[in-house]
Amino acid sequence: MIPNFSEHAANERTFLAWFRTVLATVGFGLALSRIGGGVAPVWSEFALLSMGAIVIALCFVRLRLLRKGIDAPTGEAGDGSMADGLLVAILLGFLALIALFVLHVA
Repeated sequence: MIPNFSEHAANERTFLAWFRTVLATVGFGLALSRIGGGVAPVWSEFALLSMGAIVIALCFVRLRLLRKGIDAPTGEAGDGSMADGLLVAILLGFLALIALFVLHVA
């Protein structure tokens, strides 16, 4: 049996939830750029893909840090509120980019 299995499983589920959110957001943004009819600026697609890569990298770093915290002798994963806040801010940036694109195309 893996020690602290439920905590590790919750950590993995959280990582996968962030990953799915990024994929959905980037996919939605790219789909909007293709459906819009006009030629999408290259910077908007690059910005969406870059921000997606940054969020996935941050999520992976968060996963690894929490995994070390779970395996620590004290068994406390620590406070991830700073990383969570940064991820939420970047996701809001995603949504702002999509909104700007929609306003630009419409």
